[in-house]
Amino acid sequence: HARHAPATAIVLALVFAALAPVGLPGTAHACTCEGDTTISERFAVADAVFVGEAVEVRTARAGDAAEFERRYVFRVADVFKGDVYELQSVVSSTDAAACGLPWDQEGAIALVFGYAAGSATALPGELYASSCTTGPLGVLPDAPEFATARTPIDGASPIRIAAQEASPGGSV
Repeated sequence: HARHAPATAIVLALVFAALAPVGLPGTAHACTCEGDTTISERFAVADAVFVGEAVEVRTARAGDAAEFERRYVFRVADVFKGDVYELQSVVSSTDAAACGLPWDQEGAIALVFGYAAGSATALPGELYASSCTTGPLGVLPDAPEFATARTPIDGASPIRIAAQEASPGGSV
């Protein structure tokens, strides 16, 4: 039996090495974005691009299918691409390691690059965004895509998480 111990240790080491990239419970991973992209490249692949202020942040209750996502409700100021409502719901992960948006409070003004796909729980009309392409706005990029803005669509996009299900203490 002693002769098999090193073989067993090697097999176990290989199993753990193979599982590590998938992630064992409790394993932390950093957000990794796909290389450096230009503003024009991000603009080209986004379904919607807008500037808005986060007026509410909604988080689902534990056990809900969307419990690991936040809904940022933005009051949209300027639309540069796509169908965007005055009040637009944007879905992102609650986990910064999964490239979730890095803030959890209202008041952030952001340049949002939104995508129609990226969340299994998003309703049609909700957008998905990550910290790789969306963040607080300092100044509007000096790129031709941002030369002309239009107003958003009247009303609100669908928002999967109801206001009464917002995180404790209301909108944070």
